[in-house]
Amino acid sequence: AYQMRPLAIEDIRTYFEVSAPERELSNAELETLSRVTRGIPLAVKEAADIWKTGAPLAKITGDSAEFATGQLVQRMTDRYLQHVVAEADKQAIFALSLADGDVELLRAMLRPEDGSSFDLEELLRRMERDYASVHANRARLHDDPAVFIREYLQDNVRRTGQRVKALNGRAVEALRARLVTMEEELVTLEERCTDDDWIQAALSLGHYLFWIDEAEAWHWIIPRCVESMAYSPDLGNGLLEVIDDWKALSESTERLYHILRSPEDADALLKVLTKLEDRGWLNGQHAGERQAILELHRGNHLLRQGQLKAALDRYAKVESGLPEQGDMLRSQLADAYELLAHRLLWPSDRYQSVHNDAVEQVLRRVLEWYPARHNAWYLLGVNLGASGQNEAAIEALQQAITLNDRFAAAHSALGNVYIALNRHDEAQAAYDQALTVDPSSSRGHGGLGAVHQALGHPEQAIAAYEKAIESDTQY
Repeated sequence: AYQMRPLAIEDIRTYFEVSAPERELSNAELETLSRVTRGIPLAVKEAADIWKTGAPLAKITGDSAEFATGQLVQRMTDRYLQHVVAEADKQAIFALSLADGDVELLRAMLRPEDGSSFDLEELLRRMERDYASVHANRARLHDDPAVFIREYLQDNVRRTGQRVKALNGRAVEALRARLVTMEEELVTLEERCTDDDWIQAALSLGHYLFWIDEAEAWHWIIPRCVESMAYSPDLGNGLLEVIDDWKALSESTERLYHILRSPEDADALLKVLTKLEDRGWLNGQHAGERQAILELHRGNHLLRQGQLKAALDRYAKVESGLPEQGDMLRSQLADAYELLAHRLLWPSDRYQSVHNDAVEQVLRRVLEWYPARHNAWYLLGVNLGASGQNEAAIEALQQAITLNDRFAAAHSALGNVYIALNRHDEAQAAYDQALTVDPSSSRGHGGLGAVHQALGHPEQAIAAYEKAIESDTQY
């Protein structure tokens, strides 16, 4: 009975129209009912029975302070627990619902107070015989009762009661021990945040901490959020899913949830994280690395705002917090340095580069870390050429082309240096190569125009310039 196919939303509408024809159901109310019943036929029936009494929707769903748990959850839980008489069995049912198939956590929750051994398999087989809601092989309840019993236990009074708190407290202990064991092999934050098992354990710990103490949950989650910003979108998305389950816990949790799930509002996010950093929330092992991650994102935010000098200062701070092991954060800093170098080289005109001493410094650093970064060699060559260091520029640009011979911009930049040296044949060959790679390259066409102009071929120069303008009207 627990595995009946869920009803589609239109089926729910039809059922309610038949059950309570005198009450019209709006589309918004229908969507809410579909969400809270999950389309479970028994839950839909119970919800319809409450609806036809004239009760407000909030009384069914519990989506208000006045009706915290909701009659639907209460009725469904009563149905699932109606034959559970023994307190030990009720404890086991609650544990099965909370552990959600994690055998290690279930065993921790149900171990006897005196620490003596017990046979979990035998208990599960007996529970399955006695209660249809128990799935022994999967060490959990069937989905339908599990969902409603968990919601029933999330009620503030029950959640903070001794029984439920003790069960979740044991889960927290087991998860902390699990993480300690994992972290003996996963030494760096990068290793941890890219390990699926560690991510799942970290998410589970955040979930169970919310059951026990909201503040403690946030103290665990915020450092993980910062780590996810550098190392793991999966971890970040998983944390949002955990918080989503608890966002109704308080106004502060809901507010933090909305800030974290809106990365486009970088200013608000960084302000909150900075405030929490100042309060010591990022302290502990790897604190310097977490601070470096935040500095990187502060620098990126400043770069997007056009505050290039301030961004450069932030990136310099990132370097001091780079971990000795691991590559991802260093690689992201290298990306940021390249983007900053590009903005400094072409501050106002993308066809007229301007030499900048800071560009050479940061690019030399990037190439020290990653000698095979063709874009860094290209930008370095452009910067050297802009300062008249033509031979060094040629060497850097040729290195970029060696690493990526399909790099049209590098071929064009090389042609520009040859033009400056009046080496017109080599310049033409470089521009021709740029156009072989990218026939629409405005730099390549414009460069050929400059060669023909220098050689006294006005008609060919005009034709080449026209092609450049056709490719880019801003040329």
